[in-house]
Amino acid sequence: MNRTTPNVLTPDQQPLLAAWQRHTYAEFVLKDADAALATMSENPYLLMIATGMACVGRAAVREYYADHFLPAIPPDLELQSLSQTIGSDRLVEEMVVRFTHTIEMDCSFPRCAPPGGEQSLLSPLSLALKTAKWRTSISIGTKRHCCPRWASSIIRSQQPAPAA
Repeated sequence: MNRTTPNVLTPDQQPLLAAWQRHTYAEFVLKDADAALATMSENPYLLMIATGMACVGRAAVREYYADHFLPAIPPDLELQSLSQTIGSDRLVEEMVVRFTHTIEMDCSFPRCAPPGGEQSLLSPLSLALKTAKWRTSISIGTKRHCCPRWASSIIRSQQPAPAA
């Protein structure tokens, strides 16, 4: 007996998936900070729990993408989606990320020199949508080290309000 459920998206869910697809295309195919930022709200923020990195506002997010994240994407990076859960204002995706660690990736692996070997890791992501553009991007991981340079860019008064 086949117990899979067909992927039928509601009209409210379709913009979330479309925005996520535009965002990942801008990041991983175009490697274009401005194109990625165009898919985000006017006051986006990023939080990478695994590294302790946070950026608030367009300028900080753009700087992170342009100067740190996009240049540190390995040329052979592959993303394999394992699951997507789409709600009315949030998308959660679990994916396997595969690459050969041949370049410095300080935003993902601070203080870890590239060993040159193939890497494979699980990356759950949670994204919140606000008016058809991404407001937040949260990467939840299992690594337990902090990147204080980025964590210091979030100011208490700028932290987003807790979800109601």
